[in-house]
Amino acid sequence: MTVRTRPTIVWTLDNPCPILPIMILRLALLIALCVFSGFGEDQGSKLLGKWRSVTTSKGGIGALLDFRPDGRFEYIPAAIVPGR
Repeated sequence: MTVRTRPTIVWTLDNPCPILPIMILRLALLIALCVFSGFGEDQGSKLLGKWRSVTTSKGGIGALLDFRPDGRFEYIPAAIVPGR
């Protein structure tokens, strides 16, 4: 009975990995996209106002709304704990 095994491939300078340049190109494109698209910047980070629900569910779950100057808002369902 003959057992077939896969040949072992060793990547050397004489036999480089054919996928490595493609992987490096994809990484470079991803980094360029993040840098030039403003992905790292939060454009509407200034907070215009906050609102929280006065009434909550029996478990204390209510809503938080953060309003931004550019007209966006962020809705966050959260546990509301009565303040002092």
